[in-house]
Amino acid sequence: MLKSRRDADGALYLLTNETGGAVPNLSFERQFGQLIGLQDSTARIIAASTNRRVKNVIMSVASMVFLPI
Repeated sequence: MLKSRRDADGALYLLTNETGGAVPNLSFERQFGQLIGLQDSTARIIAASTNRRVKNVIMSVASMVFLPI
């Protein structure tokens, strides 16, 4: 997908592959894939910690309701 997106002029948005030589150089594509994977992992960790915080707040509020004062 990165190597096929084009702007209004038909130029590529992002050059991820070098095709000038006899063998295509895919190292940029691999690095971008690693960065995307790292970003996805970070987003999952943040989402999980946010869900834990929300759950802890709900549990605290629920326990306060049943706690005799």
